[in-house]
Amino acid sequence: MTVRGQFPFTVIGHRGCAGVEPENTLRGVHCAIDMGCPMVEIDVHVLDGRLIVIHDGKVDRTTDGRGVLEKFKLEELRKLDAGLGEKIPYLEEVLEMCAGKCQLNIELKGKGSAEAVVEVLESWGPAYVVISSFEWDWLETVRKLDEVLDISVLVSKAYLLDAAILQAKKLRAVSVNPSLKILSEAFCDKVHAQDMLVYTYTVKEQKHLKHAQACGADGCFADFPEAVLKELR
Repeated sequence: MTVRGQFPFTVIGHRGCAGVEPENTLRGVHCAIDMGCPMVEIDVHVLDGRLIVIHDGKVDRTTDGRGVLEKFKLEELRKLDAGLGEKIPYLEEVLEMCAGKCQLNIELKGKGSAEAVVEVLESWGPAYVVISSFEWDWLETVRKLDEVLDISVLVSKAYLLDAAILQAKKLRAVSVNPSLKILSEAFCDKVHAQDMLVYTYTVKEQKHLKHAQACGADGCFADFPEAVLKELR
């Protein structure tokens, strides 16, 4: 299953359901699924050979711990409170939760995560997974290792928009995902002309959604997905 043409406007739970529940937790992912998100996005790093679901390279912002990830042992990290008693999940736990319920967008954040994700997905299968990153060379690694995984190219700078489209075409990506700040109708037209989709980030207010729709985006990442879904009904 690919993202191409699945939904009229795809609402993606950002970091699970970051505006409602602790981000990048099983509780947040479950919340986004319950709200009806057809896709949920998470972030991954590698620690002690395992893929862990967390956005930052430090634990300070999202847990009750302090310090950089690489200074922790895996068992120490798993003892931290990631919010409301939640643990930092393993990728496999999120894959299991999403299987048969929604697509999973895995954003590569840490070094070595490209190789590690592909290895994990060899046993899980790629059918409901999309791999995304701002590190385009990591996405190249994914494509070299796997010819069928869906890939999304992330871009945050206006001057890189055309380069992002070229990179996405080279990788046979399913989408190019720009920041709302640089999203435009002209950009969406260019991406659509290459038979790819546009998912923009991050919708937090009604005006953000209106802008995304007016530009012709195919979906958005949302911290409060239920509000966006209600607006679309």
